[in-house]
Amino acid sequence: LNSAQKTILTVFKKFVSSKKKRKSYKPKKIIYVGIHSRRTDHLALERVNGYKEIKPSYFIEAMHLFTKHFGDKVIFLYVSDDLDWGIKHLGPRTQKSGNLYFVGEGHGTKEDSIGHDLAVMKSCNHSIITHGTFSYWAGFLSNGIVVLPDHIHQFRTENEMREGISDDPIKNPI
Repeated sequence: LNSAQKTILTVFKKFVSSKKKRKSYKPKKIIYVGIHSRRTDHLALERVNGYKEIKPSYFIEAMHLFTKHFGDKVIFLYVSDDLDWGIKHLGPRTQKSGNLYFVGEGHGTKEDSIGHDLAVMKSCNHSIITHGTFSYWAGFLSNGIVVLPDHIHQFRTENEMREGISDDPIKNPI
């Protein structure tokens, strides 16, 4: 198994184990949703260009859409260039559900950390993305539903947006 597959398998085992402890859990087809949060260098760029910063509420609302749509068989896998921000701002707000896992390799300090994070996102069924090329490709490669911020249009051409968004409301920006 490659590194990303091992990460997902570890999360799956933790998820099933926690569900079994809480109630009589009958394994279902698990739906993996990758979350990518671009933060470090983009925060300054957003301020300079007058773009809205992505707040924790964006991720919580997007996660709620998937949970509402797929029920309790959703696992969220979070990758970012700033994992600490996600742990601080999303961890406490999702602790009760127990379905958010911080699996990214963080700050890109390992030689293959960016590749690992992209492979994790690509392995997911669906995506919640933010700004930047990494997010865009991660969402495209996952080949599923992609939730993106409503102001993402400022970052994409009209043609890119037309090709990337379908009529399915969960795929449209929130």
